[in-house]
Amino acid sequence: MDLKEQILHYKAQNSEITKETSLEFQKFEDLGFPSTQNEEWKYTSVKEIVSKKYAIAQKTTNNQFDLSQIAIYSPNDYCIVFINGHFTQDISNINPTLFEVFSYKSPEYLDKKNKFGHYQSYNKDGFVALNEAFIENGIFIKINKNSVVDKPIYIYYINDCKAENTLSLPHLSILVEENAEATFIEFFTKTGENISLTNIITEITTEENTTTKYYKILHEGSDANHIGTTQINQNGKSVTNATTIVLSGNIVRNNLNISLNKSYSEANLFGLSLLSHTSHVDNHTVVDHAVPHCESSELYKAILDEKSSSVFNGKIFVRKDAQKTNAYQSSKNILLSNEATAYSKPQLEIWADDVKCSHGHATGQLNKDHVFYLKARGISETMAIRMLTQAYAQDILNNITLDTLKNYCESEIEKRFNA
Repeated sequence: MDLKEQILHYKAQNSEITKETSLEFQKFEDLGFPSTQNEEWKYTSVKEIVSKKYAIAQKTTNNQFDLSQIAIYSPNDYCIVFINGHFTQDISNINPTLFEVFSYKSPEYLDKKNKFGHYQSYNKDGFVALNEAFIENGIFIKINKNSVVDKPIYIYYINDCKAENTLSLPHLSILVEENAEATFIEFFTKTGENISLTNIITEITTEENTTTKYYKILHEGSDANHIGTTQINQNGKSVTNATTIVLSGNIVRNNLNISLNKSYSEANLFGLSLLSHTSHVDNHTVVDHAVPHCESSELYKAILDEKSSSVFNGKIFVRKDAQKTNAYQSSKNILLSNEATAYSKPQLEIWADDVKCSHGHATGQLNKDHVFYLKARGISETMAIRMLTQAYAQDILNNITLDTLKNYCESEIEKRFNA
């Protein structure tokens, strides 16, 4: 029984499914999982992960997970905790004067519901429909008007795989109201020796005069699979910085879509993937310039060793009315092995004429002259490669403004080369 059959069996056995989510199950049944015949999934096959048997969105009876096991955790931090895709309020730390948390059935969410759901226009596949069928497991976070959240909000996603393979389906919607500032860190980890599959949707809508920093850190292990869609809608004049760091994983697909819907907005996207063994990471980005006088920049890097592979597919849309747009995109890959593979497909679709847009791509090995230079000064070849690789990653890491998070990522990279 493959995953699609498991999902449909789950639906047939569950009497609590609502009419609305039943429609999403039907959509999932019609769409199925994407194959490499789909141009958007050309280099990423999900056959391996959808052929497994999973415990589907299983709510654990143990809500007292020891967060101190997570290296970046501090008991003084604001945090939102999901275990197996379910919000776990018992061990979360919320400050209701600065931000509030609601269910998708709450009047507060229903009143704002029209601000969300725009990811569907960019991602039409079975993974999105499957997540929406389980949307009631997720939560809505509202950053209150005129609030400057004094500390980052950590969002921990923990898959408990001690007993069996686990499929988690978290859904998170965030509204940053006018004149507010907030930083979000999504951190993905797992416990147990079995396989995990996370299928997540995160939506962030920003309103007038807001500053939002968003970090996504994946460190679930070599037997963890991840399909994620992040949709950011800049509906007011705003600044958004989005950084995606993949430190480990088996098959990983990150969809990051940003819509610039108000003039004089700015979006900056950064990505770093550190890959080894047979890990495969596929980063898909869409930056949609819908209005004039906006700026965007993208820089994605990958470090690939052994038989790992990476994909970067970046699209920039500049709509007809989006004059005076500045948009820049770059992807770079370092191959530390002759068996590693990198694919890149930058795309620009421009309907306006008064714009500045560019894209670039580079893939290669470390400069042998640089390695020789360091070796000539008494540094071992292993150390030379580590130093050059860490320097290569620094362009991305320097955009992490949180010292704790930056130091953590740097130490994990160092560990990889000391292994």
